[in-house]
This record gives sequence, C-alpha cells and structure tokens, in this order.
Amino acid sequence: MGSRRRFTPEYRRDVASLVLDTGSTIASVARDLGLGESVVGRWVKLERERRQAVREGRPDPRELEAEIEFLGKASAFFASVHQNTSA
Repeated sequence: MGSRRRFTPEYRRDVASLVLDTGSTIASVARDLGLGESVVGRWVKLERERRQAVREGRPDPRELEAEIEFLGKASAFFASVHQNTSA
C-alpha cells in the first residue's frame, strides 16, 4: 500500500481555482494533475464556501476550525501547567 499524499492548503486552493476560474471541469483538472475526482470536487466545494464567506464578510470556515483546535490545545496545555505548579 502506498502512503497517503498530503497537500498544502495553498495547493488545494490553487487546484480548486483551476476549476472555478478557468471553466475547466473537475474531471479534466483531476486527470491532468493525477488526482481523484472526488478529492478535487471536495476542494472545489470548500473553495466555493470560502469565497462565499469572504464575499459576505464572514471569516473563512477552515480558519475558524484551525483557531478552535489551537485554542483547545492551548487550554489543555495551560491546564496541565497549572495543575503541575499547584501540586
């Protein structure tokens, strides 16, 4: 079994932009780049959502998820530090 490939958010956005900005189909972009259609389709959906949020003046949903994850990790870290210093 091959290992799973990882793509940066910028690459995902660029691939989605090929579909959204050039009028190319998801199938043709996926084929040209050697990617699965479902993966490219998911990236296009996320990019549409991101662009819609920007147009409406809302924060990027993916950035919000990242911030929430960071805050959860930070609060767990500080809770453990506080617990270790108060014992």
